[in-house]
Parts: sequence; C-alpha cells; structure tokens
Amino acid sequence: MENKYKEFVVGRLYGLIEGSPKSLEDMMIRDFKTIFKQEPDSINVTSTNRFVQEEYNNGCWIGTMTVCLRVNGEEYKTRQSD
Repeated sequence: MENKYKEFVVGRLYGLIEGSPKSLEDMMIRDFKTIFKQEPDSINVTSTNRFVQEEYNNGCWIGTMTVCLRVNGEEYKTRQSD
C-alpha cells in the first residue's frame, strides 16, 4: 500500500481528540474521497472500551481504536491505545 494512504490513516487516528468509532469512520470516508478523488474499498473502525472508576476522581476511559483501510485490494491496519 502506498505511504500516502498509511499517513492518512495515522494522521486521522492520532489526530482524534474525542469521538466515537462511527464518527471517525464517517469522517475518514468523506476525507478520503475528497483528498484522493476515489472511494476506498473499505474503512472500518472498531474499539474496545473500559471505564475505570477511581475513588479520588470521576474516572477515566481506557481503550483502543483500530482502523482498517482497504484500497485496491491492499489492507493496512493500525491501532491507538490509551
């Protein structure tokens, strides 16, 4: 897979401050079409979630988001974890 597609995935995933897997997936599909003037075979975003409640604060989210991009039959997958 061409590096420009990999850079696109990493930039969108690690540039995410707050959002759901579905909103990230929708944004990536729109942006991919705009930037590269083609549709990807697929973009899928999945996540795992875990909320940790601590007695001294309001708790925090710990989890992962994984993006899988398929373009021209090639696949690239990367994960962000907290």
